[in-house]
Amino acid sequence: MMALQDIAGDNQIIPRDRAWLENLFAQGNRVFGVTDDDGILVAQAILRLNTAAPKGLSRVFDDTALACISCVLVNPNQRGRGLMGHLLEACLDAARKDGQQEIIARVKVGNDASLNNFLKRDFTIVAIGPSPEDPDRIVHSLRLSL
Repeated sequence: MMALQDIAGDNQIIPRDRAWLENLFAQGNRVFGVTDDDGILVAQAILRLNTAAPKGLSRVFDDTALACISCVLVNPNQRGRGLMGHLLEACLDAARKDGQQEIIARVKVGNDASLNNFLKRDFTIVAIGPSPEDPDRIVHSLRLSL
C-alpha cells in the first residue's frame, strides 16, 4: 500500500505512514485492492467503519455511526479501466452488509475524476472547505445514505 501511495498519490491524498495503516487495520477497518497479473497492487480503497462525523460537519449528520471511504488510489498506468468504480462498489456493499446507515468521503477540489466516480454513485456534496486533517487542502465532503 505504501508503494502504491508513492506511485499514485498525485498529491491528491494525505500521505499515510505504516503506523497509521497498522492502527487503522487493528481497529477492524477494511481494505479493498486490485492486483495485476503479477500480483502487484494497482488500486486500493480503505473502508473505515463506525467513524464519527468530521469536525465542522456534525450539524450535517445526526449521531449515526458513519462509514468512511478513504485512501482511494489507482496506479496512473491502470486508470481509465473502471477500477475506482469497482472499489467504490465493494466498499458500499461491505458498508451495507455491516449495517452502516451513512457513508462519507472527502475528495480534494480539482480531482474531478474521483469526484465524478462518487457522484455517479449518488453521493452528494455536503460541504466544500479545508480538510480536517490538513487545512491547506480544500476538499469536497461527500455523503450517501445507505
